[in-house]
Parts: sequence; structure tokens; C-alpha cells
Amino acid sequence: MASNIQPIQLANTVGTWADGYTFAFPEGGSQSFLLGMPLTITSGLAVILASTTTAAIAGISCAKATGTTGSATNKNCQMQLVLPSTIWLVSVDTTFTTANPAPGTGKPSDFTIGTSYSLCVDSTSGLACMTTGTGNPVFQYLGADPTQNSVINGRAYVRILTSQTFWT
Repeated sequence: MASNIQPIQLANTVGTWADGYTFAFPEGGSQSFLLGMPLTITSGLAVILASTTTAAIAGISCAKATGTTGSATNKNCQMQLVLPSTIWLVSVDTTFTTANPAPGTGKPSDFTIGTSYSLCVDSTSGLACMTTGTGNPVFQYLGADPTQNSVINGRAYVRILTSQTFWT
């Protein structure tokens, strides 16, 4: 069971100016996403990313969903934008399948620096992680803190591939 999955977190930016990458958008209706989840913009509203098969990630949520539909005057959803100059910390796991949606076996040392990997949502925690699965590549693995290398569901440094970003 993948119980150690943690929210995706901004690790580094140009000059580590995290506030410069945080923007507020109106939240879409009936949202229930968690802190640290990939979001996209649909009809001007921030919503949970339903699929990573198209270029769609606008940012990573800075808080869980409010459950209230936002508006032009009520921008109730803050996210950190996914841009080429941002580096993220993401939990890792091994291949997810329909029959085994929460393996809880992957560790950063199972991944190869420079290789691209998939995004999956852990069925236990409801949080996104990087996986060795066969889905559309989203993350490029940059490495991990040595203390995380052998940790099950350890955290790794990644960049989100330009082909997966909303901002082109």
C-alpha cells in the first residue's frame, strides 16, 4: 500500500522566488482536489487534471479545493505555475496497474536520471506521484537527495516536461 505518497511540492525556481510563480484563479465547480495536485484551466476555471494525454498541466495546487465555484472577482484557487524554470519534489512508486493501484514499492534509486516517467494517482492517498508505468511521460527525473534514494515512496527532484504544460 502506497501510504507514504506526499503532495507535489515546488523545490526550486530561478533564484527560488516561489511567490513569483504563485497565481490565483477561479476554482471550477464541484472540485475536490488535494494540496499538491496537478491542475489545468478549463473555460477559465482551475480544475483537477483528468488526464495527462494532452498538454494540460497549468500548475500545482497550493491548497485543497474549496468546493466553491470561483469567479472573476473570487479567484479562490491558488496554484504554482508549471514553467520550464521550476523544479518539483514528487513521491515515486513502481508501476501502477488497474489490478494493483497502490503498490508502495518504488524508491528513487529505481529511476534513471534524465529519463521521463509517468504521473499516476495513488488510490490510497489520492495524491499524484511519479511512476515507472507506461502512461504518457510527464516528469523528467533529475535525481534525489541521497537520504531518499532507498526510501519507499521517497521524494525525487523532477521537471515537468514542456510537452505537458498548459503555458506554451
